[in-house]
Amino acid sequence: MVMFDAANNTWHCHCVKAKQSCVHKAIAKWHFFQTRKELFTGDESEVSQESQDSEDQVETVTSKHLQYPPRGEDLERIVRYTQHKKRIPADLPAKVYGLTSETEVVKHLIPKECVCPECPADLPLGEPFIISSSAKIITVKGIIEGVTTYGKKCSRCGMVVRYQEWEDGLHNFNDKVILTLHFCLYLRNCLQVKVQEFNT
Repeated sequence: MVMFDAANNTWHCHCVKAKQSCVHKAIAKWHFFQTRKELFTGDESEVSQESQDSEDQVETVTSKHLQYPPRGEDLERIVRYTQHKKRIPADLPAKVYGLTSETEVVKHLIPKECVCPECPADLPLGEPFIISSSAKIITVKGIIEGVTTYGKKCSRCGMVVRYQEWEDGLHNFNDKVILTLHFCLYLRNCLQVKVQEFNT
């Protein structure tokens, strides 16, 4: 369990001494930087905001009929759909573990949905649009660059779907960073081993 002291801007974890780094602190910092940047103060929060914006943000797609990333209720619809229909199952089939090399990975990640998940009568979704043309896939063996992620939009209700196909052995973190499930399991196992070592 990692503790953050906002008043003193310090991080504490039971597995290491104070001021020493560990994987738990690193993951906690990453999580809070993604979800609650206001917790950071001083130099640590200003980790070159310009480079953060240019490297990690998804290109904003704006046109007369499309705004991506979506906001407000449109964003809630995507999150609900992903949570209910695209959640990674607890028991994964063995075949999805194997994506580890560039030759096995498709560079154009397009949602498999062909019809709107919310409209009746199987209304077809529009043509794929590019969300990011500079995404990266993180594998256990390295980083695969030059990946393009796509979305599709319903012309009737405006529902947008993005690529989130765990059956391909991939987890779309934010349209810019894609993780192989093999890499996700590797991280989880490393954390479990570290916790077990601490408990013994």
